[in-house]
Amino acid sequence: MDKLCTLLKKIQERPGLYVGETSFDKLIQFIGGYRWRDFELDPNHKDCLDGFLEFVRRYYNDYNDAINWFDIIAENTKNDEEALYKFFELFDEFTANAETQNSHV
Repeated sequence: MDKLCTLLKKIQERPGLYVGETSFDKLIQFIGGYRWRDFELDPNHKDCLDGFLEFVRRYYNDYNDAINWFDIIAENTKNDEEALYKFFELFDEFTANAETQNSHV
């Protein structure tokens, strides 16, 4: 499990502590900053969200090329807080699937 994945698990337990409030928008900003830092250190860095866009597209059957995973989640939830909880629900499923696939290799 990479550092971003570990951090997201901690944020899931106490989002207000890490991003200031229970907010999907603030979580997205946090993730963006974290991933940018990783990219600056190593442009070839891969993290636990690699492949998440495709997972979210399959989940919602939304294959619009001009969209990203956070917009898809936001468009399919009623508000910012619901989007945060949906992100973590999907993230848990995504990481569980990734762990299962890795254990079969």
